[in-house]
Amino acid sequence: MQILKLMNISTVLLLIKLLPTTNQQDNKSNDGSVFNGDITVHYMVVIIEINNAVLVNTKTNEKIAWNPLLSDPTSDDYKHLFGEFCPLVLKWGNSIMYPRSDGGVCTEIIFSPADVQQSAATQNSHVVAKSTLTFTFPFVFAYDGHHIKNLLDAKYEEYNTHMNLKVDTYEATVTSRTDTKLITVTNETSPISPISKIYTILPITVTAVVCFLIGIACGQFICSRK
Repeated sequence: MQILKLMNISTVLLLIKLLPTTNQQDNKSNDGSVFNGDITVHYMVVIIEINNAVLVNTKTNEKIAWNPLLSDPTSDDYKHLFGEFCPLVLKWGNSIMYPRSDGGVCTEIIFSPADVQQSAATQNSHVVAKSTLTFTFPFVFAYDGHHIKNLLDAKYEEYNTHMNLKVDTYEATVTSRTDTKLITVTNETSPISPISKIYTILPITVTAVVCFLIGIACGQFICSRK
């Protein structure tokens, strides 16, 4: 009974200690003070550009004919072709991209006639497409653009079709940039990442175990004295 009483006392004391700590920790820095101010966050953007992509209709196996409406992003023709081409290149890019990106975004899709220098022939020309994909990472790392380009080429046969659309030929370039973002942190914004929270809670967990062991040891000592 003495052991159980001591264990219950130590457990109650520990819970009293934990309750205010877990409620206030989110808005405090490591030294326990409330954090307010600006944080500069660095992140990386990998950019894949697909240029001069010749588009083919897989049903007819013919190149998609140029339509002047395809140069207007507000037209239904543009939106329809965009809806097939963007998912195609995104899936293709994600198949070779480093993990932990944002999944990629089609930041620019441009359709144009193949024979841009022969205005009289553009009415019978086929479509070529340009796409710019950005993959954003919440950290900065060393990357190999040449390696990504080789992987992109290697995955071409597997990912060059989507719905009724196929990329027949293309050119690709891979670049990157490092960006920064200024984030204002207030009392309502937690500056502590989930990983940091784990390290913050870890000492509390150790304290709990120590209290538990001390309770057992004290109980055993009292019983042995009796």
